[in-house]
Amino acid sequence: MNTRTKSTAVLTPVAAIRANCLECCCGSAKAVRDCELASCRVHPYRMGRRPTPEERLAYEKRGTRLASFDADEDGEG
Repeated sequence: MNTRTKSTAVLTPVAAIRANCLECCCGSAKAVRDCELASCRVHPYRMGRRPTPEERLAYEKRGTRLASFDADEDGEG
């Protein structure tokens, strides 16, 4: 019998960020989408997906350091 519930499910890093953003915005997906807190390191991941290379470049040009979840980028793995 499977006793695992949604609340104990293991989330991917991007899904965990999305859940955190939803919590930060009081559960409003519209507020997450409209979030203007670009200084937040996880802002590009707020929609539950990794940013495209073009989006990453745009954030880096603005001087925003992105959080890294790629093992080859952060030196782990």
